[in-house]
Amino acid sequence: MQEGGSPKEPPSGWHASLRVTCARPDTQELLWWTAARRGADRRSGENTTALQWPCHDCDKIGHVLMGILEAMDQTHDAGNPTTQHIFIDKESPAVWRALNGLGLKAREAADEAGISRALTELLNVRISQINGCAYCLNMHVADALKKGETTQRLAVLSAWRDTALFTEKERAALALAESITILPDAHTREREDAYARQHLNTAEYSAVSWLVITMNAFNRVSITSQHPVRRDAKADSETR
Repeated sequence: MQEGGSPKEPPSGWHASLRVTCARPDTQELLWWTAARRGADRRSGENTTALQWPCHDCDKIGHVLMGILEAMDQTHDAGNPTTQHIFIDKESPAVWRALNGLGLKAREAADEAGISRALTELLNVRISQINGCAYCLNMHVADALKKGETTQRLAVLSAWRDTALFTEKERAALALAESITILPDAHTREREDAYARQHLNTAEYSAVSWLVITMNAFNRVSITSQHPVRRDAKADSETR
């Protein structure tokens, strides 16, 4: 992060003392929610808390968060506790950090196996489509586009078997991802596994499998917590 980034004031529902200093305005809004849902450590301080957080693009420490991290209003009806959305990542931050650690290791294995970040994001989107995770779809479609994915391929991703837009390796990875996510009958799993093994070597097969397993876990955390999807004000203005 470049020095001198302008602090961004917290959106409605956040603790008033929380500020984000980031040189990239387009990532600030995402950083707010990502920081809370990833269970950033709270450290004591006189008035504010300074936290370093990795940049999504370069994976290096770069953004600085100032303040006490508090999630958005989790209550639909303050008088009825049963309508509250419990953000389990926030309630059990140590478990959430452990899951993120697993996710990072899975991505490292994918990098070592030669699985591109673009293919990783393509898998993340397809898995999130199957599971119906709105929050993860919102995040990973954007990430896929940043990694060079096309809107055409994303548009037909749910029907990838009926197009010629994907390579054999991508199709093998998608077939494996769907099989691990859906867990169909044994005969179907064996058929999909055999197809995947034809086009993925051992390292690629293992790496894709771990990517799928961890993404399914992330989906379930967001779905269980009912993580909200914020309206993209910039996109709204561009469509008017």
